[in-house]
Amino acid sequence: QDGNPQLVVARDEHEKQVVLPKLRLQETHRLLDVGCGVGRWAHAVAPIVRRYLGTDFSDGLLDRARESLRGYDNVEFQCVPAQEVGTISGTSEPFNRVIVAGVLAYLNDDDVRRCLRGIAEVCSSTDATVYIREPMGVEARLTLDKFWSEQLGSEYSAIYRSREEYQQLLASTLCTEGFRIGEFTNLYPEDLQNRVETSQFIVLLHRDGAA
Repeated sequence: QDGNPQLVVARDEHEKQVVLPKLRLQETHRLLDVGCGVGRWAHAVAPIVRRYLGTDFSDGLLDRARESLRGYDNVEFQCVPAQEVGTISGTSEPFNRVIVAGVLAYLNDDDVRRCLRGIAEVCSSTDATVYIREPMGVEARLTLDKFWSEQLGSEYSAIYRSREEYQQLLASTLCTEGFRIGEFTNLYPEDLQNRVETSQFIVLLHRDGAA
């Protein structure tokens, strides 16, 4: 949304207003932010949780995140691609909350599965919530390969999977590891939508250790 900074701010504020209460963060929680970028979520959650770990494949973005959050002793960043999140270091204590916001559309199907399985591996078996936000194809899967974006001023590639495809991916990964889908719904109201072919959905999955 680089061409519309007002929309960027409005969407960010709306997402956090909607999602933060659903995460039910506590001061004992350890939170993993997959594909954290410049630490957009870190500023909102770091003051609440015991530990925040942000991962991203870009050292440049992580440097900006570290600089803006250097005042927090409970914040750490690691350069790890999303599909390798199961290999992050220093995870002797499992995570209670995971954020994956706007990441999976840039991974192929196999890497999405690797990412989701890796998340299951590093999460608590008795108290874990995974929050996923992704743009999804409204009618069907939409694949862009080196598509020129006027807003970005560059080419990019992305896979906008359908809601049904994500349900299948979750069913074959997180849901086989004790997670259940608690919510799967549209995120933005009409005035914050600016695409016809895609729509932003949020998914919340919970694992509580119950049989």
